[in-house]
Parts: sequence; structure tokens; C-alpha cells
Amino acid sequence: MTQSSLHHDKFITTLLNGGDVYTIYDDNGIPAPVGDGGKRSMPFWCSENMAQNIIDNVPAYKGMKTRKIINSDFVGKWLSSLKSDELNIGCNWSGKMAKGYDCSPESIQEILSTRKTAQQVDAPEPPSAAR
Repeated sequence: MTQSSLHHDKFITTLLNGGDVYTIYDDNGIPAPVGDGGKRSMPFWCSENMAQNIIDNVPAYKGMKTRKIINSDFVGKWLSSLKSDELNIGCNWSGKMAKGYDCSPESIQEILSTRKTAQQVDAPEPPSAAR
């Protein structure tokens, strides 16, 4: 498994576990550089430390600030907005060039839906109440 796919899996696991995500911004908004596939991607990270590391170490993002996005807002609002704006999601970008796995909002929504359904099916039945 590549480093990028590990970062993607960690991002999905964070969302499934109700964790919040972080992005970076400045006065011009949130960056959305063009990726290898020619489509723009907006970056998000599982932790504020990961996002801050990019700000501290990638010249293009120097001086930016982190922004926390509550899980329910990201899943319930941001994914739909990103889809409408035809933006991909940069999952836990890392390294000196802030690169990594980019995926569509639709793919994140599908993965979350599939895994949540699987978790519900695998969940044990609660014990019956004593009478």
C-alpha cells in the first residue's frame, strides 16, 4: 500500500469515527490547486498538526491558517458543495510538495455509506431489557 493510499484510508477512518477534519486558508480562501488529472483539489487533513505541518514546510502555503471543520458539517454540507463546485478532495497531503491522494466527493460519500452500512450489519444486537 502506498503512502498516499494509507493517508486516504486514515482520512476515511477519521470520518467514519466521527472525527473532524482540517483545511488551510488565507485571505484568498482555501487553496485548490490543479492536480495530476487536471482537476482542482481542495486539501483536507485528519489533524490540525498535519495541516500545520504543510503550512510550516511548503512554501506555497506559508502564512496560511488552519480551519477545523466539524464532521457533521463536512459530511453533510461540504461534500455536496465540493461536488457542485466540481472539486476533488486532497486527503492528508504530505511532503515538501503537499501531494497525495485526490478523490471525488462522490467516492467519499459512497465509501462512507458502504462502510457505515457494513458496520450496522456487523453490530451485535443489544441485550434485551430485563423485565
